[in-house]
Amino acid sequence: MKPKISGFFILSLIFASLVWSQYSFDLSCLSDTVQIVEPNGVANFRFQLTNTGSLSDVYGIICVVLESVPGWFASLCVRGHCVLPGSIIYDSLNVGQSDTTIDISVYSNQTPGREILSLNVRSLGDPTQKDSIRVYTQVGPGIGENHLPLTAGRCPLKIYPNPFKPKTFARFILNSYKASGELKIYTISGKLVKFINSNPSEADFIWDGRDQTGQFLPPGSYIVTFTNDDKIIAMKSIVIIK
Repeated sequence: MKPKISGFFILSLIFASLVWSQYSFDLSCLSDTVQIVEPNGVANFRFQLTNTGSLSDVYGIICVVLESVPGWFASLCVRGHCVLPGSIIYDSLNVGQSDTTIDISVYSNQTPGREILSLNVRSLGDPTQKDSIRVYTQVGPGIGENHLPLTAGRCPLKIYPNPFKPKTFARFILNSYKASGELKIYTISGKLVKFINSNPSEADFIWDGRDQTGQFLPPGSYIVTFTNDDKIIAMKSIVIIK
């Protein structure tokens, strides 16, 4: 005998789906998700949370450490209230309202390495509505001012997507810089694994994750520099994932 499903139960499911469908949000990172810092430096990541639903909502926000470096310190701040990773902060937003006060700060020491954090957000109105963004902070041998001095007139180097998967392409964009030079990619230990020559007519480059011998590099963090006349004009980190 088949169990009967009451009309009240069906109406309850319909009502719940109608209510929950009115809760939605958008989470984005306003800064680079991969940042290189000097020893004893600070990386700052800023996020924007927007209520895109049709009802006011409260959001649970938490920073989770996925990979850490001994002695490094991180904090999550929302509207000036700061907590350590693992603690939840609640943020209330009206319909259409955005919050751009969400920050993660990572403080490095002299120990080289990489720290990976995840900002996780969940709607309390509809717990199925959730999102997360990973951010990467890197310090490694050869990254300090004594080893890779940046010129005062360095131009911004944009990398997209970052992180990226091998056998796809990462795009490097040099904004408003018209000069010949070299794009060089190093391991964290400082080994040069790839270089690409440029000319003044080129504003961007693509890379498929191979080294200079044509072999795919293993997952991990790499340093990208753009040099002109043996001076480093721009430097950023790129992460290869599986």
